[in-house]
Amino acid sequence: MKKLIYFIFLLLSVDAYCQSIFIDNTSYVSLKDGGNLYIEDTSVNAIYSSGGGFYIADTLNGFVEWNIQKNKGQYVVPFLSYSNVYVPIVLDITSSGVGSSVKFSTTDTPITSIISYYNANSIGRYWSLDFSNFTTIPSGMISLTYDANATTYPYYDLITKYHNPSNIWTDVSLGVYSYGLVTFPIGVYNSNKKWTLVNTSSPLPVTLLYFKGENKENKFSHLTWETALEINNNGFEIEKSLDGFSFYTIGWVTGNGNSTVSHSYEFDDYKIELGETYYYRLKQVDYDGQFEYSNIVSVSFGDITQTLEYYNLLGQKLDFNNGVSDGVYIKVINGEASLIRIIKN
Repeated sequence: MKKLIYFIFLLLSVDAYCQSIFIDNTSYVSLKDGGNLYIEDTSVNAIYSSGGGFYIADTLNGFVEWNIQKNKGQYVVPFLSYSNVYVPIVLDITSSGVGSSVKFSTTDTPITSIISYYNANSIGRYWSLDFSNFTTIPSGMISLTYDANATTYPYYDLITKYHNPSNIWTDVSLGVYSYGLVTFPIGVYNSNKKWTLVNTSSPLPVTLLYFKGENKENKFSHLTWETALEINNNGFEIEKSLDGFSFYTIGWVTGNGNSTVSHSYEFDDYKIELGETYYYRLKQVDYDGQFEYSNIVSVSFGDITQTLEYYNLLGQKLDFNNGVSDGVYIKVINGEASLIRIIKN
């Protein structure tokens, strides 16, 4: 017998499981701190809402996972905005795929200090659709809903962007736009999980091709990045973190203003300690003070490694490691094979 769960209010900060769920118009389920809800029932009616829905605060870590399998039909995942506006994600499958479940998530403007996908010109809503449990993606359409009254941008000035594996926001060319809604094919950009809507009348000031970090000889972090397009680009603040969450500024690199050709940049951070991992990101700032964060990169530094070699007074290396006798010198060598000290027993 199918198990139907009714919710008035529920706050989830851990994984939860149910067969199906009904949310009435005065209720919501808050998926907090990465909490998620797994829906076992594969039918399109397994989630039913009369106006209530799921709410995810600050980041896209929380999600609803629906066990769709090879079924077809219109799967509606009811979400609510911070202002309690109904903003569902609709997955309309017309041809079955091969796989199990799909993960759905959406949130209002996130806390920019703890995420890497923030977009300065977003309308303030982000979505995530994860088809990684499918080997063959189903065919059909995805519809993303947003609160049109919460943005000053008309729908005809918006374009959908996805966050690609290189951490670059990229246009979705096949989107169809209407008031509070954008629809596009499921399979066109199926490997890209994060999405947003951006105001095209205020284009992003910089197109970043990549941002990388490298450990240079265990002595410093070498950061490199390249742009393909720059519009009113004042420059880049280089930010550093010990935990990947709390960042502080360690430097500035001036941009090239307006440019349609590629430019390469670099920055070296010598304030490191061995045995630590550091996190870096760029804060691109234009002349008007608007800014956008890059992806986050990490650079790790190994501990000092030392080896012991034993020599006699004639400088001949001795083949034992269990101690030394009178008149024997010990040469201690670090990972770069340089002499640190000589000790006489």
